[in-house]
Amino acid sequence: MINAFLFVFASLIILTSFNGCGDENIVNNLVTTVTNGAYIVSEGTSPSNSRLSFYSTTRDSFYQNIYSGSLAYPDGLELFNGDLYLVEQGPTFGGNGKIYLLDSNGGLKISSNPFGSSPYSIALTNERAYVTNGPGSKVSVLELRNLTFVQDISVGAYPQEIISSSGKIFVCNMSAFGGNSDSTVSVIDINTNSVVNTIVLRKDPSSIKSVVGVGGNDIYIGCQGGGGIIYKVNAETSSKIDSFSLPNGFDKDLCVYNGSVYFISAANNIDKLDLSARTVTTFITNPGSPSYFYGYNIDIINGKHYVLDAKNFTVDGSLYIYSSSGNLERTFTTGVGPRRVVFKTGVESIGS
Repeated sequence: MINAFLFVFASLIILTSFNGCGDENIVNNLVTTVTNGAYIVSEGTSPSNSRLSFYSTTRDSFYQNIYSGSLAYPDGLELFNGDLYLVEQGPTFGGNGKIYLLDSNGGLKISSNPFGSSPYSIALTNERAYVTNGPGSKVSVLELRNLTFVQDISVGAYPQEIISSSGKIFVCNMSAFGGNSDSTVSVIDINTNSVVNTIVLRKDPSSIKSVVGVGGNDIYIGCQGGGGIIYKVNAETSSKIDSFSLPNGFDKDLCVYNGSVYFISAANNIDKLDLSARTVTTFITNPGSPSYFYGYNIDIINGKHYVLDAKNFTVDGSLYIYSSSGNLERTFTTGVGPRRVVFKTGVESIGS
């Protein structure tokens, strides 16, 4: 996985924009509660250009920076009971980070003490936060009510993405950069906070999503290694149900919508896997240099596709909003290295 610590080009590249869609930004903080919209986290290259942004679908307005404090390489974000839990990796790679509890307008309520080793992604369940620590090969557990540290749980090599499903935590062990390889997903029981199963897949599982189906919860996991593959796993039994080969490879951020899996391919387009036909097509084509698709999610309520373009990771990126048919509708300027999209509809979180 590429992030702000590890991916910097040597020189700036002049930004280009899509034709027909202008940037519109409101840089002041939110002053009134907005019901519907999307939060966007930009990692930045320093605390001075990390951002938490918000796009209001109600007002069709973009607020480039709704948190007034300093953030050191933020990444993990979840919306829970109307509040935001934001994870920052910390100013030093491999060092401590923090969790910030924010209200829905980006106002700070409390923050944790420094913990972990570049804490990255977060899952919330059972009144606790579970946070991956890549360099430490651990998952940190914190109490939600006061963000106090509870314990660390050892998992595989360089854990990154994490979700909660069926009373368990599923952790993608991504492989260390230049170090130990891994091809597993660790399964943690939330009652004992211990690893109770290990799912062996293809090398470098880098994205995971839980979907409620007729027979219970299914999990889709995308792996970068071996040319790219997506697995379907039963959340109750942790057993593999199916697998799908991907001709254009897999990178990150899979989303399940209307019987298909959408994801960022290794070719850096948005590809679509039709689960019934078992065919893969390119749904959104990357427009070319300097664009780099770094984050992606689907607003399943409105059928909109949100694509985050990090460009060269040294200048402000972009949010592109596409229709359900893949037509570009809106473009906004984010912070540097936009990585994460979380949707807000009322007080409920839709995706992460």
